[in-house]
Amino acid sequence: MDKFVEEDDKDKERFPKKDHIEIDSDGWLSPKGNYYKVKPDEHDESATYLTTNSDEVKTLVKQTLETWDYHRYQDLNAREKLAKLGFILIRGEILRSEDATNFTPEQLEKITGAGIRIVSAFDGSVEYPTETILQKITSIADGIEKADVVVNLQSHLNDLESGKVNRAYDDQFREKTMNDIKRFVRSSLKTTINDNEFWDSKGKEHDILSAGIFDYLSQGFSDEMEMDL
Repeated sequence: MDKFVEEDDKDKERFPKKDHIEIDSDGWLSPKGNYYKVKPDEHDESATYLTTNSDEVKTLVKQTLETWDYHRYQDLNAREKLAKLGFILIRGEILRSEDATNFTPEQLEKITGAGIRIVSAFDGSVEYPTETILQKITSIADGIEKADVVVNLQSHLNDLESGKVNRAYDDQFREKTMNDIKRFVRSSLKTTINDNEFWDSKGKEHDILSAGIFDYLSQGFSDEMEMDL
């Protein structure tokens, strides 16, 4: 019996979680920055193991997948499942990816600390400097609540809370949008802000959030830009 218990415990630690990327190693890097080192020929095997046994994976499934999305997730292979949850497969000192801007700050910090270069998967192999990406993320997160459209939205919600204005049906959508913004500030790369068109108490349509934020972020730039809403 003791022998079986020892073997089970050993199996549970087959791909142990580490807090850093080992230089020149292969492994899976989770959205929280946890690293699961694997051998070069264990990419598929480790993915299958982690999707079946990892507590971190099970938690991410519960936290990030909606019911309808979970059924699609079940049809993916193990490597695709990890990618869907935001895991990155590390394979040496260069990481080629078209999703570099969707990595979490924790992942970018671990990648930078290991000296790994992120190179675009697009033609031309443009390198993404992780330090610049982190600086831009911080700048956006720190500044988004200062955009006029967000300030106006928060002002209305403050008036609503203090009783200066009466609650209307559309206020639930205003509150949902503001909660999304606050989550974005805490976790920018993994948060979607759902904007809703609604009318204020005077019958004037609320400013389009995406356009207001775009105007704020593009201040000081002279190049012409186009954005589809």
